[in-house]
Amino acid sequence: MKLESPSKTSDSFSAYGVLSCVLSALILCFTHPGAAEDKMPMPNTRTLQDMASQWTLLKTEHEKEKKQWNEQKALLEKEYTLLKKEKTALQSEIARAKKQKTGKQSELVSFMEKSAAAQKDLDTLRTVLARAETRLAVWEKSIPDSLSGTLKKLYAPLASAQEKDASERLRNIIRLYSEWERLNAEVHLVKELLTTEDGIEKEFDVLYMGLSRAFCVSADNRAAGIGAPGMDKWTWSWDPGIAGKVRQAVQYYSHKKVAEFVDLPVQVLEVVP
Repeated sequence: MKLESPSKTSDSFSAYGVLSCVLSALILCFTHPGAAEDKMPMPNTRTLQDMASQWTLLKTEHEKEKKQWNEQKALLEKEYTLLKKEKTALQSEIARAKKQKTGKQSELVSFMEKSAAAQKDLDTLRTVLARAETRLAVWEKSIPDSLSGTLKKLYAPLASAQEKDASERLRNIIRLYSEWERLNAEVHLVKELLTTEDGIEKEFDVLYMGLSRAFCVSADNRAAGIGAPGMDKWTWSWDPGIAGKVRQAVQYYSHKKVAEFVDLPVQVLEVVP
């Protein structure tokens, strides 16, 4: 808003005051002519009219400027009030922004702490996964060929496990352990070619009790043995004397005879780590 210079208004007020004084003096002279006879000449009528006109004009301008000043003052006060409100609003906005910044910083710190904790947990998980994969790799060597179908498929991703993320590695490990547990909890009857202690390869009926023990008997019931898992393959202890009992167990399992209890020798061996 463009305001008029205060000096102009002040000059108008001063001129108005001077002229008022002059007119007052003239009136005094008219009312007391003797008091001013020796000091100033008696003004004529025209002079008084001119001065009265100027006085009226100045008074009019004074009133006009006074009105303009009051209007300008009201506008300035209104603008000042609006500026105060805007200042208050800006201060509130700045305070809110600072509060949000503080909140964001706190969230960032909390996120960084959680991220560091998650990374630590992930590193621990990777160590556990590597240990489990190493143990499973050792177990792979002791899987009988006749039972290795499903397990071999699950073992395939283990070769490139380090290239996969932790969640995929964990899923595959769980599937492997589940399949090992299933095989360990069941009895399996299969046919396999085995080499006897005489170096003769024969076909045997093999009865696996889970993956911890096995019993085999040849088709002619002359050869029989007890199998146990080793570090890289199953080992067999040959004992023809158990051929009849093993054959009975095979027939019971294949539902060729009514099931009865069969005593089979079990030897406690060292557990493969």
